[in-house]
Amino acid sequence: MKFWLRVLGSLLALGATIYFGWKFYESTREFPPGTLGGREIVQLGWILLFVPFQVAIGALAWRRILWLLGSIVSRTSAIRIVFISQIARYIPGNVGHLIGKVVMVRGMGISLPVATTSIIIESIILLLCGGIVAGIILPSSLIDYVQAEKGRLYWLILAVLLGVVLAGGVLVLFRRALRSWLLELRSRFTRESWFGLRSFVFLGSCYFLNFVFLGVTAWWIGWVLFPEGGLSILFCTGVMSLAWTVGFFTPGAPAGIGVREVVALAFLGPFIGEPEAILLLSSHRIILSLGDVVTFVLGWCVPKQSFSKGADCPQVPKT
Repeated sequence: MKFWLRVLGSLLALGATIYFGWKFYESTREFPPGTLGGREIVQLGWILLFVPFQVAIGALAWRRILWLLGSIVSRTSAIRIVFISQIARYIPGNVGHLIGKVVMVRGMGISLPVATTSIIIESIILLLCGGIVAGIILPSSLIDYVQAEKGRLYWLILAVLLGVVLAGGVLVLFRRALRSWLLELRSRFTRESWFGLRSFVFLGSCYFLNFVFLGVTAWWIGWVLFPEGGLSILFCTGVMSLAWTVGFFTPGAPAGIGVREVVALAFLGPFIGEPEAILLLSSHRIILSLGDVVTFVLGWCVPKQSFSKGADCPQVPKT
């Protein structure tokens, strides 16, 4: 069942990638002339500098989760692990970087239950943040979206339903393991600080920033390429949050490639035009992928540091 679920996710990603590629090919002749000049490339290149900072923020949040589970990892070690594991989003595929984090932190002596639990908690918080951001921002634009082009709405509904089916399949497949994990999780969190406002605000802020980063970078690319496009930061943030969340549930898809682009295209196309939306999303994917490569290289430059493990942690680690 696990194998066929991965195959289904890979086929879905392949189909979405082919569809997006075909749309890209169709739209190349309609791209505004001189859209990508030297000045625009330099302006877009600034995004590469911010990708490692965004990943580092996520690493510090993951470190806090490990601390709440009774294991201390140094800031440098957490950043190094997350930086290096970024490339696993593409090889072997979606959520591969999460598995990479488990493997690397296990090599430092952290137990498998703690490492796995930290990743599951991180994924749940990320999905909740993505759903909240999309749920708050996008409804205000749905009326305009339906009026812009009703035909795309059916494809969007189909994509969301397929994502729900895949997510439901994962829950059904791992229902026993999930039940056991929840029972164990209840007894694992013994720290009063887990329920404290400080940890709640810190984790929420870090993971919300992930989606703000996706939205701001998409808006910045749109502003550089199409200054008269009229896209808002809020709308871009909502669209990219929804696209990221749907792509997360596509097993086997490298970094959700294809799936996230098709979902975002369904929203952005009616507002700025399909050729412009395709160019924006293609640029967004390429720039962030290059940013992940830069982050991966920087990860090997970060020195290893020792860690201490134990249930007694005298104070919250500095973040």
